[in-house]
Amino acid sequence: MIKQLIKVNLSRAMSSMSRNKLSAKKNASLAGTGIIILMLALVFMMLFATMAFGLSQISEITGVWFYYSGGGIMAFMLMFVGSVFYTVSALYDAKDNELLLSMPVHPAAIVTARMMTLLILNACYGGVVLIPFAAVGAASGILSPLGGVFFAVSSIALILLSAAFTCAIAWIIAAISSRLRRKEIVQTVLLFLFFGAYMVFYFNLNNIIAGIQANAESIASAVMWILPFYWFGRACEGDILSGLLLAAVCAAVFAGVFYLLQRNFISIVTRKTAAKKRKYKAGEMNVRNLRTALISKEASHLFASPMYMFNAASGLVFMVILAVFALVSRGTLESAISMIGLDRSFEVLIFAAVALFLAGMTCISAPSVSLEGKNLWVIKSAPVRARDVLLAKAATHIVISAPPVALSSLLAGIATGSAADGLSVFVLTMLFTALIAYAGVAINTAMPKFDFVSETAVVKQSGAVIIMVLVGMLAAVLLSVAGGFLAVFLPPLAVIWAACGVCLAAALLVRLLVIKVSAKKFDALAA
Repeated sequence: MIKQLIKVNLSRAMSSMSRNKLSAKKNASLAGTGIIILMLALVFMMLFATMAFGLSQISEITGVWFYYSGGGIMAFMLMFVGSVFYTVSALYDAKDNELLLSMPVHPAAIVTARMMTLLILNACYGGVVLIPFAAVGAASGILSPLGGVFFAVSSIALILLSAAFTCAIAWIIAAISSRLRRKEIVQTVLLFLFFGAYMVFYFNLNNIIAGIQANAESIASAVMWILPFYWFGRACEGDILSGLLLAAVCAAVFAGVFYLLQRNFISIVTRKTAAKKRKYKAGEMNVRNLRTALISKEASHLFASPMYMFNAASGLVFMVILAVFALVSRGTLESAISMIGLDRSFEVLIFAAVALFLAGMTCISAPSVSLEGKNLWVIKSAPVRARDVLLAKAATHIVISAPPVALSSLLAGIATGSAADGLSVFVLTMLFTALIAYAGVAINTAMPKFDFVSETAVVKQSGAVIIMVLVGMLAAVLLSVAGGFLAVFLPPLAVIWAACGVCLAAALLVRLLVIKVSAKKFDALAA
């Protein structure tokens, strides 16, 4: 029974990244997912190998133990960040909790299967860090054969400790989120914060390594007080006592958490939330027109799905971040432009090109038709024309994009010192956004995907999204290159307004295509 439950849990974790539900396409989908995961793992392993090489250079100052303690800390952090949200959804808020409890399955078997799945996932995340550290250590000659044995045993102990810590923090997150009315917003914010922290870590990797090297002794002294990681480093040096202490403590902590979960699993998953009751107050109904109601429906779906928001609208976040960076680093940008022999007036073209590229990455409308899923009949049975439904999906894309585009354009105008520059960037980016929004709806109507297990599969891997992102970025590049050539003969602002005319004509043409062609295809769709 436990073996079958583990298989179900692992297949569910994979299905969140796999786009197909039908068995005929299952193997191809899993193979594609496996390739993507492998490529991401290799990228991260190269990143941590760079970090490992930097730490290996100071092992003579701090001792070899600090090298492995640093790897253990990074592995622990990655295991926690990578699995905490999975633990919340798969252990505490799983949709099949009540179904399994209604069957002749002992709660201990459910907890055991889910904890084993968590350990497997943590081993995968931890291996991304620990394997490069072991390889660099062996290549540098600081990993002895005995240390290699203890490295493997201590890594297993660290995985147990991470799983126990993750379960505890996930329980706190689940308890807090169960009392929130809009917990999806909190999850979305946390996703962007974690991703932002990773980007900061990645772009400041050299500075971090340099800082560690400059303050190696003081940092090593601080790490010595974090006993599990100090024991981990000492065990990898071949210290048997530290290895035994680490294994005993980690096993005891994991066993304690496992025992508590097993004994209290029913009370945890059947807990009642303490949401505040709202009293009904009679009053006038707030009636909205058809277009506003449809846009509100689409926007609610977007903000209620953290993965939809994160994957489809992250380009808008980067648009604002890069605009702030350009404003703060204005001198660096001016120096770079002067080095390649361009005038300062070309700054606005650079801002416009970056904004177009990030707008092309934004694909809010591209999966919107597919996300209707099995509920497609609801919107089709409503007294609403197909053209109004599709135009509302495109309008949602435009409305959501408007505030970030306006803010980044304002910052661009401040950076260049010209309000005309900011206005031109705003108009061009919004017209290009409208083109992408209408094109996304048209492509998704032609290539819908209703047989999905998770919305994440549609947002990340559906054909319409992949094609739309590629087409959007390609269109941005072509428009930027053409603008660069025209800038030789025309002023930069004239080039931007000419591009505005092209985007306006293209957007109107694609909008007409949505009304005349896509609306008929939408009427013929069936989930």
